[in-house]
Formats: sequence, C-alpha cells, structure tokens
Amino acid sequence: MKALILAAGMGTRLKEHTTNIPKCLVPVKGRPILEIQLDALLANGITEVVLVTGYKSEKIVEFLGASTKFKDINFTLIENKEYATSNSGYSFWLAREELRDKPYLHLNCDIIINSEVIAALLKKPHQDVLSIDRGENAESMEKVILDEQNKIIAMEKYDLSVYSGKVVGLAKFSATTTNWILGHLARYINAGEKNQNCFGMLRHYVHSQDLYAFEITNFNVNEINTVAGLDKVHNEGNYI
Repeated sequence: MKALILAAGMGTRLKEHTTNIPKCLVPVKGRPILEIQLDALLANGITEVVLVTGYKSEKIVEFLGASTKFKDINFTLIENKEYATSNSGYSFWLAREELRDKPYLHLNCDIIINSEVIAALLKKPHQDVLSIDRGENAESMEKVILDEQNKIIAMEKYDLSVYSGKVVGLAKFSATTTNWILGHLARYINAGEKNQNCFGMLRHYVHSQDLYAFEITNFNVNEINTVAGLDKVHNEGNYI
C-alpha cells in the first residue's frame, strides 16, 4: 500500500520550533517527526511514499538526501507552493495523479506513531478507517459519533455537543474513497477555493458510505500541533 504524508503547512502554533525548519522535522526526543513516521512505515513494508511539502521544503529534501536509512523507500515529492494560503485539501489535490484509483495510508505530518499502530490499522478488516481518540479535548477538532459497530454515523467540527471522539491525522482509505475525496475537492478547486481541510471533506461522505473508526486512545499516538503537545510527548512519549 502507498502512503501519503501531508507536510506543507507552516506549523505556526509550534512557534519558535518551526522558525527555521518545517513541522515534520521538529525533533521529538532527538528524532524528527518525519523520521519516526518513516521508520513505522518501513517496519510494515510500506516503501512507496508520496510526500507533499511546502513551507521550507528544501529542508525536507536535504534531510532525505542526507540519510541512507530510507534508501529502500521510493519517494515522490510534490511541492505545494501555495502552502501559506491553502489547506490540506489542496495538498491532497496536488497529489491526485499518485493517488487516483488507489488505496492508500494517510498521515498528517504532525502525528507521532510507532510501527505497532500502523500494523493494527492495516489489519483492520474494513477498507476505510479513520483514527479517533476518545481521551483528549476535541475543541475545534473534527469530531465523530459512532454506532455499536464503530461505524462513523456523524462527523462535524463545531456542531456536535456529544461525540465519541476526535479525529486524528491517520487513516486507511480504499480507492473508492480516494476517488470520492478527489471528486468532492474538484468542485472547490475549480471554483478557486483551495482552503478546504482534507478530512473535512468526509463530513459529507459518512452519510452515504461506510467509514469506520480505529480507536488509538490506548496506543502511543500523539499529534504535535502545539508547543504544549510537543512538551507532553517529550515528557511522556515512548516511540522507539
């Protein structure tokens, strides 16, 4: 299976940590987030990686060029030159030729994972699986409601006062879902709208297609999108 890592954003909520490097290269216990992600993918036999860069993309190119650790990975690098004025949906759209008609594993560049969580996600019987966390504050995050079979029956960012958990930037999608997202995004892109969130597209999808939840609460998974989140994993996380 191919993996997509979206790494174009500026990471402004990490403040001084992203002044000189992109968010995916912020070190966690001495290791860049991107290295942690690639280790986990490689441990699960995933050697096709599409990486969408943007902010300080040259630093990512330098990092990959300086490492022999990932010589077995076939990288496709795509640059989102409009990273400052677009969102993850546009980065996804730029990778459309690599993704169309294919299943893939989706990673946002700020998610800390290990090989065990990737293995567990890949083993899930459903083709379309979105990771959720029940244990953290979900304010201003995409939230979901699940049925008894862990099928997502509702997904919203602001309008759910009662919910089952928040969406985390790790997912497994079928070719059908990949094509649906691309088709939905096309309407916005053709209208000149490039500021849509990739996962936000799925709010419409859950009402007509089956999308299941993968609960990562008990796995060692964290999203590093704030200084507080970075401090937390430095103090508590174990990603060896």
